[in-house]
Amino acid sequence: MIWIQGSISFVLWILYGWRLRATSASLHRRLIQWPRSRRVFVASIGLLLSLVLLFLGLWGVAALGGLDHRGMTFWGWVAVTALGLGFIHMQVVSAAAMITLLQSPVTRSGSGSSVHQDTKIS
Repeated sequence: MIWIQGSISFVLWILYGWRLRATSASLHRRLIQWPRSRRVFVASIGLLLSLVLLFLGLWGVAALGGLDHRGMTFWGWVAVTALGLGFIHMQVVSAAAMITLLQSPVTRSGSGSSVHQDTKIS
């Protein structure tokens, strides 16, 4: 039973990731409007925090009886599926924020770093 539940959850996770991929242009437009400091925070903390929340959530489901001898209980299955969807969402947003940081220039001016002048020695 757990293999069927896991397979259905896996398909839902893949479809959700595919949907997020289809909306990546609008996500990029929204993220580029965020201040750089917010994108740095989301990019760095989001990748790790999503993993921590996933594992804590899975531990919570197991500790609260979301698993039995036949597989996952219905509420456990819904919780695991929701945890996976949240993990995927946080990973995609965090990775997209990191990509916008890599694509944005550090300085906004297009001029050189110094101005060359001819000096005359008299």
